[in-house]
Amino acid sequence: TLTTVEAPREPPATIDTPSPPPAVTVAVERRDLPPAPQRIITTIITTHRAPQTIQ
Repeated sequence: TLTTVEAPREPPATIDTPSPPPAVTVAVERRDLPPAPQRIITTIITTHRAPQTIQ
């Protein structure tokens, strides 16, 4: 039983959680800004993530 528990040692969380894009980090850092600038940052994230949405 101990061998089975020690076998899956690799943390799947690292593979499941890829590094977020820089745009998301900026949005989190500028979270304290008023809703007006926040909307602009959200648009930037949308452009970064899915440019097709802005058509």
